[in-house]
Amino acid sequence: SQPLVVTHPRYLDYKQEIEVSTNAPNTLRVRMKRPMIALRVQSTPSKATVTFNKRRVGKAPLKRNMPAFESVQVTVSSPGYQTYKRKVYPKKNTTVNARLRKLKTTSQARCRWLGRRFYSATLRLPFAEQAPPWKSRFEPSPELSKRVA
Repeated sequence: SQPLVVTHPRYLDYKQEIEVSTNAPNTLRVRMKRPMIALRVQSTPSKATVTFNKRRVGKAPLKRNMPAFESVQVTVSSPGYQTYKRKVYPKKNTTVNARLRKLKTTSQARCRWLGRRFYSATLRLPFAEQAPPWKSRFEPSPELSKRVA
């Protein structure tokens, strides 16, 4: 029995005891494994959803063990913020700092009371700078006016 050690950069060493025979050639199949490392993800704002290769892994900040030296697509998202995407090739002490940008405008309606019968409403849509502003003046129905008066 002889010790066999197979080494390759970026892989764990493979060690096995083998029997050596001089009569016939032997074939040995080896499946080498990548070392495991911790990948950290931090985000601003915190509690953003984190996915690795389209699989949800949790909320930021988080730390996950994964194989080193294999590319992973990291996606960090939160409602009202732009999605952060980055391809990462993790090595020792890899940290992803995702700084999410707030969308310029979010879907929100502002209403202002103008008296007994009228109010104005302004609706802001995402990416409002590309769309015309929505401003409307609404009048309640005559039946509603009677109830209010």
